[in-house]
Parts: sequence; structure tokens; C-alpha cells
Amino acid sequence: MAERANGQHTTQGLRDASPGVRSRFAAALVGCLAATAAGPACDTNARFNPNRTVFQDLVVVSAYPAVQHNGQLVRQCAMDPAVGADPDGFLVNFVMVSSPRKGRPGSSDSLDADNSIRPGDIINTVEVLGSRPDAIRVNQETLKFTIDCIDGLPDASPESCMADTTLGASGIAYQPFAKTRAAAHSSGHNIVFLVDHTASIRGLVKESDLKEGTPGTFDLEPDFSQVASDYTHRRIAVVEEFINKLNPSDRFGVLAFGEGIGSGVDNMKTACSMPEVEGLPWNEALDMCFGRSNQKIWTDGLDALRNSSSGGRSNLWYAVNQAYGYLTQKRDLNRTNHIVILTDGPDTCLRESESFTSCDKGTCTSEKVSEIIRRLEDDNANPNLPAVHIHFVQFESFGYPGPDPRQQEIACLTNGHYQFINSNDLSTTNVVEFQKALATAMTNVRLSLQGVWQASVPAPVLKSNSAAPFGTPRGGQYALGGSVDIQAASKLVSSAQLKTFAYAGGSSWDKRLVIRKPCAADVDCSLEGDGVCQAGCSDETQLCRAELELPNNMACLDGSGGTCCDGECLAGGAVCGSCNQ
Repeated sequence: MAERANGQHTTQGLRDASPGVRSRFAAALVGCLAATAAGPACDTNARFNPNRTVFQDLVVVSAYPAVQHNGQLVRQCAMDPAVGADPDGFLVNFVMVSSPRKGRPGSSDSLDADNSIRPGDIINTVEVLGSRPDAIRVNQETLKFTIDCIDGLPDASPESCMADTTLGASGIAYQPFAKTRAAAHSSGHNIVFLVDHTASIRGLVKESDLKEGTPGTFDLEPDFSQVASDYTHRRIAVVEEFINKLNPSDRFGVLAFGEGIGSGVDNMKTACSMPEVEGLPWNEALDMCFGRSNQKIWTDGLDALRNSSSGGRSNLWYAVNQAYGYLTQKRDLNRTNHIVILTDGPDTCLRESESFTSCDKGTCTSEKVSEIIRRLEDDNANPNLPAVHIHFVQFESFGYPGPDPRQQEIACLTNGHYQFINSNDLSTTNVVEFQKALATAMTNVRLSLQGVWQASVPAPVLKSNSAAPFGTPRGGQYALGGSVDIQAASKLVSSAQLKTFAYAGGSSWDKRLVIRKPCAADVDCSLEGDGVCQAGCSDETQLCRAELELPNNMACLDGSGGTCCDGECLAGGAVCGSCNQ
């Protein structure tokens, strides 16, 4: 706490410290002076130098569509057809970052691995949202949010805005994730990582459409590396980095998912190298490895995953449901609970899904996202179950480009993040940018394990269903660009700083936030094609099908008995010729 200062006694820095810091120094000084009666027990020629923690950064991470309820914006993760209410605005999630800080009281760690800023923290020697007049203020006046660009996705010209607008925040609040007081003051977390290990990761895809399929039933693209979404396994590297950023009190496990992974029908595998778990089902292996302080069993397990052959199609929703069940069964209310998913696209295993791999006949899962959503909604009302926050980092595969609306909905329902990386623009031209984007997205999740700051942004342009630039039609996905102007009045910075989340152009990560504006009925969507394989509002995605052709060989929507083929309906049950390629 004290250090020698050229034989001069000074309290430089003490006058700027918080009352709590000053009182601790006074108590230590009294004890020190009392001890001198028995001998030279302490150094009175010392300078007090408090552990000064300072603001370093503000990062905007994700957003939810929201509706007005009792005068406040609240999350609206999906459209209720019975209500048909359009979003009134957004909730924008962001984190603030401090310089490294000492370990928490009672901890043997010299530094706390979590340097996210929360209410009550001492930053720049004053308290965040404290009662003193000089406390750090975090509100819509000191952090000036602006959403100035809204674009429809896919975005043909991201350099221009579909809707030029100027939207500001009406309020800012902190959303803690802990369910109990003990958890709110703890750095302890339970985390399950789900790592995509499907065929598209390594480029083992169909030559005709670059989509995954049942292994061994189609011709492969000749050069795997050119069509792989993560040929060199950078997603595994960022999981290892995340693990290294955890505190020893945090508990975690790592699971891989994909058709053909593991020894059983679950198509899942625990990436743990303990000899005792060799050959065990994923859940038994996870039970034995979860929470082990020896991180080497996980890094070795991830190394083994790198060297294993990739599987087939994606059983994403089965894996999410199993990981969710694993954490809820623990009923641990004294820690925050999280599932962190790295994936390159949608679930491709379920025949009823619109993203089911075209032409495949067999399925590799029976898990429906609608059933998971129903489970999440039921569990949210149960105070005896832990809140499990589900975070997605989705990068692109060539066969399934664009953001997955179902991942957005699950993240929204659980107060998690959905972050999208436009890796099809990066993978072959800017490998370093892809690695940086993955690492940044995972760091954003790490900084959110205790909770997030949330800005409420009313948006009349989102409420309107008019065509652009005066409105945003239903059944689409939209990218939000903007900035945060951090004012000196916040006491976080000495002079104003501007943080942006925007499209930077070229082969760089598009950091705009992605949301879905759901449709409620076919009338919300303009008809295209023949109207039975493309058009209408999807019950599954709540998007208009203009950009979502039904898989080949699936039944046409008109009940005629025809089959869809490349977006057109073939009469008489004809077989789609594309499936023979």
C-alpha cells in the first residue's frame, strides 16, 4: 500500500481517493503508529499510492428489438401474431472496460481477469453511479448514443444507408445477470462452450451448392481450403484464449457438435483429455471434467479436436438444448450461467427446417428450435432455475451466408449476445481480420459475464412498415450503425471520446448491430417467384421467404403435391434435377 519516497512523507493522491480508500488508509496508519511503541515496525516516511483503476474503452456489442411497455422499452424477441405489434425501438447492449485491477477480496490472484466496469466500481478514484456529486455518471446525457444508419440485409450497397436517421437514447441502465446477492458480488461463472465441428468448417461440402450433406453421398469441392469457413481452426484458438481470461473460480466445459462427432447418436463430444473419460458419452465426460482447475485437459482436448476429421451436417439446436439442460440441472444460483457458441451457420439437420440441407433424405436430429424457445419461455418464469444466457458468435459459411434469425431470437430471449462476422468477405482476403473479429467478439462475451449496460433507443422508423427511407418493412433483417460520444461530464474521460459501430468498408469486419423485424402473416411479405416455394412469412424464421427458398424436394406451399426445386414448384411430384448433381 505504501512505498519509499526519498525520505519525505506525503499523502499525494489520497485527497482524490474515495472515502472508503481514505478510511482504509487511516486505519492502517493508526495501526502502524501504535506498533511503533514496541519498536520500528513500520515506515512513516512513506507516500500513499492508491491502486488507481482507470477507464480504457467502451464497446457496443449487440442489440434487441423492443416495444414500449409501461413507459419503458422492453425486449421483443419475436412477433406475436395475435398482437402484431411492431418494435418501437432498440435496446443496445454495451460494455465498458477498465485497466487491470487487483484480485477480489479473499482471492489469491494478484489480478482480476474481469475488468468490465459495473455500478459501484471505483474508476478514476470515484464510484460508478455513486451518491457523491463527483461520482461517475452513466446516462443518456453523459453517453450520447446515436443510431444514424439503418440498412436492410443482405446489403447490396453497405456504403449508403437505406434509412438516414438520427436516433438517440432515452435512458441507460445496467442489467446484472446474477440471480442472488452472493452471485452479484462474485466473479464465479458456469460456462459451456459449444464449438461447431461440421463439414462446412473444413470445406467438406457439395461441389454444386457448397452446402453440407450426409457424409459420403455427394461429390466434394476439389479444393477444401477455398470453401472452408475455418480451415485452420481459428475458432478453437479463440476458445483457448477465452479460457485463459477466466478466473480460477470460474467453471467451464467445452463441447464439439456436428453429425458424426462422438461415439453415440448425440453427435456431440466433450473436448477433455482426461484418460478416465476416453470413450464415454459426452455428458458423462463433461460431468467428470467440468470445473477442473487443470486447464491443460481442455487445451489438449481442443488440440485433439483440431486434428480430428470434421463431421457432416449441423445439429446446432440439439447441442444448444443439451448444454442448456446440463446447466439448468445444476441449479446453481450463486454463479452466472452461460452458453457460448461459435458456429458458421444454421442447424442443417432437421428436415422440417428451411435450412435443412437440400436433397438429403435422412435427418440427424429431431430437435426443433420452436421447442427450445418454448422451454426457455417456461423456465424464465421459474425463480428456482438459474438464468442461462446464450451467446452466439456466428461467422459465415459459403453455402449459408448471412445472419441466422433463430440465433438472434435465442440470444434475445436469454439476455445473451448475437454477434455476426461477415467472414465471406474476409476469409480469403484478410485472414488477420477474421482472427481479430473472432477474438474481439469472444472478448465482448467475456466482459459481459456479470451483466451489460443497456441503452434504450426509440425508433419511429422501425415502428413504420412503409418502404425505405421512411420505414422498415416487416419480415426483414436490419443492420444498425452509429456511435457513442462519451462526454467529459461522465468523469470517465477528461475530454470527449467517440466510439463507433459501423461498416468500415473493404475486407473488414462489419461491426453494425443486427436485428430482425418479424413478420406475422403472408400479407406482410411481397410475393415473388411462383409464390409457393419462396413467398410469404416463414413460421420458423418470421422472415419473408423472398431470400429463403425452401429446400429442394420439399413440398410446395400450395398443397398441390408438387416439389420445390431451386425456388420453383415442380408439378406431379417430379424429382428436382439439382439433387442429382
